[in-house]
Amino acid sequence: SSFWSQYTVKLSCNFAGEFIAEGSGLLIEDGVITNAHVFTEEVDGVLYGPDYCTISSPKLSGSVTVEFDPDDYLTVDGVDFGEILISNPTSQMRGLMDDGVLDKMCDPQNVAIGDEMIVLGYPYTGSTQSVTVTDGIVSGFENNFYVTSTKIEHGNSGGVAVLIKDNCYLGVPTFVASGELESLGRILDVYSFFYY
Repeated sequence: SSFWSQYTVKLSCNFAGEFIAEGSGLLIEDGVITNAHVFTEEVDGVLYGPDYCTISSPKLSGSVTVEFDPDDYLTVDGVDFGEILISNPTSQMRGLMDDGVLDKMCDPQNVAIGDEMIVLGYPYTGSTQSVTVTDGIVSGFENNFYVTSTKIEHGNSGGVAVLIKDNCYLGVPTFVASGELESLGRILDVYSFFYY
């Protein structure tokens, strides 16, 4: 998990000073991938962006603020997936962004029920000094989601799910479906967004 923790960032998005939405993301070549719901708010069927988002990590010195511009905040219709482009990364961020971390994306055909996995992110209930890691297994498959027993909490949205056996990027922790006794998380499989 120490490899992946350096690429896991905290997002704090400010909506007109009325509220701040927080989540997690994966630092990639040109920005951060996360859930669209971390940086969008829907009001009466209209999607709004934040005034700005701040991207930070305890492992990175300094943070970056990205003012809202529709060309820099990308979403995919009908899917809770998005990217914030970073044109002004710190030199430390730039070094990580040049690593090509998406080359370590899991091939969905190599993922099986029962495989161990971890989720990295910045949940509200987690550590304030470092990234938080929870573990579990791939419990099933549902449309373009992996179902998992791994704990996913508010703030973990948009974080980094890693398949242990191949040390590869599985996808974006997105939401939790709660039953009476059990809660199972959903990891959005992002492979199809990059390999059509």
